[in-house]
Amino acid sequence: DIYSVAWTDYSGTSTVVGWSSTSALYIYYKKIGKLVFVAFQIIGTSNSTAVTFTLPYANNFFGTIHCAGQGMDNGSYLTTLPMIDFGATLSTVTVHRDGAGATWTNSGGKRVAGEFWYPTAT
Repeated sequence: DIYSVAWTDYSGTSTVVGWSSTSALYIYYKKIGKLVFVAFQIIGTSNSTAVTFTLPYANNFFGTIHCAGQGMDNGSYLTTLPMIDFGATLSTVTVHRDGAGATWTNSGGKRVAGEFWYPTAT
């Protein structure tokens, strides 16, 4: 059940793209039946205009899951919310700089954080 199932730290296993180094890397999930809850925060020095990370279970939703997160780009906190984008049948999450799909700056401090849930087939 949701109360007794522990959160699993996936930080060291996930393939993370977008940072040359991180000062904080937290990717946790909790799987209950076929429902997966995710909480993440990644902070560090940017080296890419992209932000992606992998999860252990593929999204089994009929379409792409979209939700907002929180972020910092090139050392400044964003005034628009980053968009978390998790495509159907995929296990890679993409975080866009904003809801329009803008890319990140490939230098300076970068931070993304958020929470979401999704169904999986297994």
